[in-house]
Amino acid sequence: GSVAAQNQAVLNFQIGGKLTYLPFKEGDKIYQGQTIANLDTYALQKQLQLAANSYQITSNATSQTLEGQQAGVIEGQQRTTLDQTNKNGYSNTTEVTVIADNVKKIVANATLAQNSAQINTDLANYALQLGTLTSPIDGIVLHEDVNTAGVNITPVTSFIVADPNSMVFSANVRQQDIAFISVGNSASVLLDSSNGQYVNGVVDKIYPQKT
Repeated sequence: GSVAAQNQAVLNFQIGGKLTYLPFKEGDKIYQGQTIANLDTYALQKQLQLAANSYQITSNATSQTLEGQQAGVIEGQQRTTLDQTNKNGYSNTTEVTVIADNVKKIVANATLAQNSAQINTDLANYALQLGTLTSPIDGIVLHEDVNTAGVNITPVTSFIVADPNSMVFSANVRQQDIAFISVGNSASVLLDSSNGQYVNGVVDKIYPQKT
């Protein structure tokens, strides 16, 4: 038969890169939230810095636009531009409407630019977080595809954490014996015949395929 944990996590990075931190080995105990592996995040940190700088510049520009709107500066600029470029002339009502529409668009575009800069910052921060792999459960490190830092890995590289308190032994039962087994029966599993080590438990499930 086979032994597997009911509470088990197979962990993979969503991005590839150079592995810089691998604090645990197979068989080590690990707690929920602990870092199981880290990637080189230098470039990601710089990208986050650039995104944060861009957001600050855009935020300053948006604040300046809003202040200009409140002070009537933008309206004055639009009026001057219309007076200089309009060759046919406007009636007063039409000119006021055009200016008001332009001011609204300028303010809206400034707000949209700030929102876009914020999204870029959020995405850069999210990408940085993807460089750290943490355990979602308490357990033991059951398997690692790599055993040393300094190597390049891909999202296919796996790390497995299993809860030893949720181990289940599964075995096939001969057809002529299945009639004598029912859920709740006591069961002893011989783990190592050389030292007679047993694990005692009860039958939890019987599957249709006689497992």
